Amino acid sequence: MNTSTKSLTMIFMLLLVGISLLTIGCEGPAGKDGIAGKDGQEQCATCHNSSNLLVAKQIQWENSQHAMGTTFERSGNTCAPCHTSAGFHEVLESGEFNTSAEILDPTGQTCRTCHNIHKSNDETDWELTKVGEVKFRVDPSKSHDFGSGATCATCHQARETTPAVDLSKETYTIANNRFGPHHATAANAFAGMGAIEIAGPEPYASTTAHINMLKNSCVDCHMGKAFGAQAGGHTMKMKYNEGTTDNIAVCTSCHTGETKFDFRGTQTEVKSLMDELKTKLQEKNMIDDAGYPIAGTYTSTEAAAIYNFKWVYEDKSHGIHNPKYIKAVLKNSIAALN
Repeated sequence: MNTSTKSLTMIFMLLLVGISLLTIGCEGPAGKDGIAGKDGQEQCATCHNSSNLLVAKQIQWENSQHAMGTTFERSGNTCAPCHTSAGFHEVLESGEFNTSAEILDPTGQTCRTCHNIHKSNDETDWELTKVGEVKFRVDPSKSHDFGSGATCATCHQARETTPAVDLSKETYTIANNRFGPHHATAANAFAGMGAIEIAGPEPYASTTAHINMLKNSCVDCHMGKAFGAQAGGHTMKMKYNEGTTDNIAVCTSCHTGETKFDFRGTQTEVKSLMDELKTKLQEKNMIDDAGYPIAGTYTSTEAAAIYNFKWVYEDKSHGIHNPKYIKAVLKNSIAALN
């Protein structure tokens, strides 16, 4: 078949499909009594209409780190709850922290991970799959109401370390460089819990203005007014212009006149404290140049200081999520190594 014939055949097939759609239309789901539901054109148009709303969200999402990630290959029962969409839904249903088995044919996060897409085929499909209280992996007896941010906090929290560091014991053995709270502590930092609270000169207080005023926690800031597809909205990014400009608009309703996230020098101070703690840990040959723990047996307090260094690093906010608590974690860890 030559190219011209192939083209004509394709056009003919597309015309047939178009005629079929015009003839058959679109039907909504059948009712319980077997009678056809509402006209699907009416139901589908609730979301799939001529507005820019859905398209804008899709474009933003495509530029998010979640959409770009490929780590859904980590589909074993301990990784799947956060790395795969199916695993996330399973633990929401079961209330467990891990899935019952490996997730087969895994996918990463999609619209259906966070929203009840095509459940009712009406505006309730936009509702989130998780809101409200979230239990913490490091201490399941504790929880926090993250509001709409519960969808985020379910995954963006520290994973338990086995065995846990016990400050009442004399020593602790670190087996390998993966020791620590894994790759997310933002929810813990925001709620002011989950670091190893070494006794020291600083009280472990939380920045209650954030906890009390940001009722939807992560969502209130990371999903603020979108700057195209670079920041805010469904990108969930906090910087635009290729990561050089702070998306400070989400902060100025409270912090009038601010132009950057380094409010009152918080980020500058936390970065300095992190550098100081890193230097002390390296001097004791407890972490390498990249900041990874070095396997060995340490005092429990030293192991806790390593854990806290990783805990603050994995928060990624440089103190902004909870300035008072994060500074206390760092200052007390530094004091313990003097």
